[in-house]
Amino acid sequence: MHVIVLGAGIAGSLIAQKLARTSSYQITLIDQANGPATQTSDHQLALVHPQVNKKSTKLQRFTQVANRLVWQNFQSSIRYSGVYQPMLKEDWLNRNIQSELILTLGFDSSEIEPLDSKSALEKLNIDRPGLWFNTAGIYDLKKLSRQAIETMTQHEMIWGEKITRIQKNNDSWELYNDKNEKVCTGDALVLACNYQTKELLATMEVDLPLRPVRGQLSRFIIPKESEVGKHLPRSALRGDGYCSPAKEWDPAHWLWEVGSSYDEDIDDLKPTNESASANQKKGLALLGLEERPELSIREESNFVGIRSASKDRLPLIGPVSGQRGLFLATAYGSRGLIWATLGAELIQAYLATFLAGADFLAAGFLTGAFAGEDLTTLEAELSSAVSPSRFFAGALGARASNSKPTFPSGFKAR
Repeated sequence: MHVIVLGAGIAGSLIAQKLARTSSYQITLIDQANGPATQTSDHQLALVHPQVNKKSTKLQRFTQVANRLVWQNFQSSIRYSGVYQPMLKEDWLNRNIQSELILTLGFDSSEIEPLDSKSALEKLNIDRPGLWFNTAGIYDLKKLSRQAIETMTQHEMIWGEKITRIQKNNDSWELYNDKNEKVCTGDALVLACNYQTKELLATMEVDLPLRPVRGQLSRFIIPKESEVGKHLPRSALRGDGYCSPAKEWDPAHWLWEVGSSYDEDIDDLKPTNESASANQKKGLALLGLEERPELSIREESNFVGIRSASKDRLPLIGPVSGQRGLFLATAYGSRGLIWATLGAELIQAYLATFLAGADFLAAGFLTGAFAGEDLTTLEAELSSAVSPSRFFAGALGARASNSKPTFPSGFKAR
């Protein structure tokens, strides 16, 4: 089967790599740029960590399994290993209670370690209690995307071709450029092209509820002997925003990277002073510094990317009902690598089902991510939560928006 993957950012690159490892497919990867990861995925500071709540939630379980998959598969692209989540003292439980909670939620004791203020200060230079995520980290998306593409030596790449229209012709999908020239034809099409997915579906008179989300990462230069300089962390921190560990800029200054903003319905790629100021404020809050010593912090540069998000902030991963052979992998929002990793597994499972002509989604596509877990239940929750049919029910004659993909006989949901 010939599968076209449109978009060579982190979403499309991981999907194409996953499919290329299966001998059943011939893959064509298309991107309007001259190489992978040139836009939003041109990003060296992608934070990946699991969510931790006081009780188990679907989102927590999704991020938990995705973080394990990322850690297992992509350590060669990690920039900073380990992430710390500071907590307010009024929200802090003692270490024994925190440890029990972590184990109850299904985490291994080697994955997350509670730290009191003294331990965090000694380990990370942060005088606040919190959770140390040992298997989390900050990843280089561009490097990851390039590595994925390099493995696809037996498959076709089409670079520098902007697709402006898609259409179904009999049992094939056809892609056209702005000159109305046919660029490619395939049996199945995966749209992994971020916000452009909305524009392409509009050419088929399909309205996708997708919105742009602007994110800005700011880099600051800080004197080592300043108040802020003395309190910069030795690891990545996350909370309301996130930051990298301090990195030496020159003998007298640190480089500190903080981000990122989440500006909905904005697609302007120009950096703004407002976002840089907000990032600075978030960074100082992560350190527990109440005052903002403006004169000791100098803005060095910014990175801006346009992400996409759905109305409920969950991604759209799976088949478009009523459009046989058309699949979406978009709306990843601020959890790009988390959803790209899960999306590659899920799209492969859907395409295997499509190739087999089956009426159910095969279970077992997350095998190895959770030892001893009921993976079929987790996979059913994941596929249902991110299914595009939750938005397409009326327009495309899909299943009801709360329907779930059909799994093999013998499956029992909780």
